Amino acid sequence: MPRLAGVNASSCKAVFHDLLPSSENCSLERGLVLQQHPLWSKLDVVQRGKVYTVNYNVWVAQRNIGGANRILDDLFKYLVEENI
Repeated sequence: MPRLAGVNASSCKAVFHDLLPSSENCSLERGLVLQQHPLWSKLDVVQRGKVYTVNYNVWVAQRNIGGANRILDDLFKYLVEENI
């Protein structure tokens, strides 16, 4: 079972979690296990619908300027444009 102890639920504006595209079934399982954690549904950020799935290869594995730009694209897509 995933650990949620490191999440400061009172200050989260959004949660980003990754999926590995190369092993989609495994990643989907991991995401479902996380969502079944007893604390998951109690997080305010989850109740407000501010949970976003991002690409592991961009957010974690790709450590270059192109990856950084794609992360910024995601941040603008999920956090900035909804306030316009």
